[in-house]
Amino acid sequence: MTSSWERVVGPQLLTGAIVKIYTVPTGKKLVIRSIEAVSTSAGNETLTLGIGNVSNTDNIVKVVVPASTGVLLNDLRIVMYAGETLWGQTSATNQQNVTVNGFLVDV
Repeated sequence: MTSSWERVVGPQLLTGAIVKIYTVPTGKKLVIRSIEAVSTSAGNETLTLGIGNVSNTDNIVKVVVPASTGVLLNDLRIVMYAGETLWGQTSATNQQNVTVNGFLVDV
């Protein structure tokens, strides 16, 4: 089994709409280790990330990102399997960039 450290998303500008930002390729699994959100907004904004279906019950991250700054969620161990989709949304249109890093593992 081989693995590699990858930046799998971003930096990607998120919008107020829910958008698919990554789907794990066939024959792989992803272990998310860090998520960074950077706000360009003059106000606090909420970042929401989820796995699977688009609904609040599937959230894995919901964090307030302070105005004109960033938040780093580090040392995570969130596992996604082949075919699963990561989706994202921010509370304001085009106000946050998100970057996701992790290990992409052959299964």
